[in-house]
Amino acid sequence: MTKAGLLLIGILAALGALLVSRPAQGADAQALLNLSQAVTEALEKNPEIQTLRERLGVVSARAKQAPYLEDPQIAFQLGGVPLSTPTSFNRADANSIGIRQMVPFFGKLTLKEKIAQQ
Repeated sequence: MTKAGLLLIGILAALGALLVSRPAQGADAQALLNLSQAVTEALEKNPEIQTLRERLGVVSARAKQAPYLEDPQIAFQLGGVPLSTPTSFNRADANSIGIRQMVPFFGKLTLKEKIAQQ
């Protein structure tokens, strides 16, 4: 085959590819989105926007929890336990078991809630 024959085959192949791709371009032209549909689709499928929505949900859930008291704590304190018999609690000077609840000063819970909502 000569160079002219190869060139002719290449040109015919390129023209054939153009003719085959024409109907596909026409189908794409019919399926174009208008601007409002494109914006709606971008807002629904954008991963950054979805992440921000999830963060907003977390922040609003924390804001709802802000005005409540903290969890109570169980305290177990040993004082003056002799090292020779650490399991003998009756010889210890001051052992205590108790439950404690942190109570904030008046108005702090409402202030904490306002800050969390902002």
